[in-house]
Amino acid sequence: MVTPRIVCALATALALSACGKDAPQQALMPALPPLQLQPRIEQLKQLGAGADLALDAATKKELQEYADIALQLVEADERTAARAERSLLEHASVDAILAPMLKHENPAVRSRAAWLLGKSGQSIAQFALVLRLKDEQDGNVALWIAEALHRLGNDAGLVWIDGGMNVEVTAQQAGSMAIELLREDGAQLSEQPTWDELQRALRERTQQWRRTGKSCRDGTQPFDEARARAILARHLSITESFLLRPIDEAKYVISRSGVHGLSTLQIALSASEPYLRSVALQILPELGRAALPLCPHVLPLLGDPLTQFYAMRALGELGCSEAAPHLIARLDARETEARASAAGALGLLGDATIAQRLSQRMVDPAQPLDVRVQCAFALCMLRDDKDAAAFLTEREQKGDYHRDELAILQARLRAGR
Repeated sequence: MVTPRIVCALATALALSACGKDAPQQALMPALPPLQLQPRIEQLKQLGAGADLALDAATKKELQEYADIALQLVEADERTAARAERSLLEHASVDAILAPMLKHENPAVRSRAAWLLGKSGQSIAQFALVLRLKDEQDGNVALWIAEALHRLGNDAGLVWIDGGMNVEVTAQQAGSMAIELLREDGAQLSEQPTWDELQRALRERTQQWRRTGKSCRDGTQPFDEARARAILARHLSITESFLLRPIDEAKYVISRSGVHGLSTLQIALSASEPYLRSVALQILPELGRAALPLCPHVLPLLGDPLTQFYAMRALGELGCSEAAPHLIARLDARETEARASAAGALGLLGDATIAQRLSQRMVDPAQPLDVRVQCAFALCMLRDDKDAAAFLTEREQKGDYHRDELAILQARLRAGR
């Protein structure tokens, strides 16, 4: 995806190169691994074809009848209800029947569908649950989805349970869920844990999820990796349409899939289709350190004029230490966006060796404000830098920089390294 800022940066680079001896001298860049791009969209489409399980009409009808009883859409005696629920949950295609019910107009049905999916142990259902979490407006239903996700080995939803404890209408339910899940996980809680104690435990698990992309919950059932890859490949291949909603859905689901999304993203990173590698690079920062194994596949993209700025941020968020020399060299690039992106990425990377250089750039009025703001952000990531923090605050107060971008930077600083 080519943004206006990238187009501007490319135009500037071309203009400067045409100026001959009057152009600023380009810094000598370390050699990058070769950029080897290949068509990937058809490969992803073929992989995505295996996302859905084929059910014959008779099996689908039988499972739907079980689901109607289990979801309490059809009245049944206690014994019949128990048998229907058990038969449904034991079937390998339970997600194919219950996932559509996550969109039911009745919140109680959506909640019960999520609860049943969590109870099924079918880990493959986590992708449908994550996708529903994106659009769920009912706070109570969102909690049931988050709880089911954790039971299926995906900790991306724990932040909803954490946040639900701060909202009056969901606090009791969220607190009860937190106690039950944490004790099942073996957490050492006091007899009557406080809200603060529960939230600390949830945040520790959320941070671990971001670092590793793996759930802290033991005993979850392994699922069909080939089908998981197919589901994620289908999400990525739909981005060919350039429609905003499918692109947003692809980013949302894959960025909350932990290590399961890495093999699919690796394919997209080497795509000759620019929209594919752009989307992949925008997903990687959300995955964070869990995507560290993909660093060798991101580094060559520093040589790609269309995606190099996305690549810089991704390398920083992933903690790719081998990228440091390349990022440092780009602090002296001709393009403003390259210098700004490199500064921000070095802060994310935690490279304190260039702190003094960043400080000098931050106070240099000859530098564009984009570069100075990113230097201030990087310094705040690297250390407790009062001058850098004051610089960012001054931008907010004066209103001389993009307000939305400042808000994003401040949110990232609050999240920490």
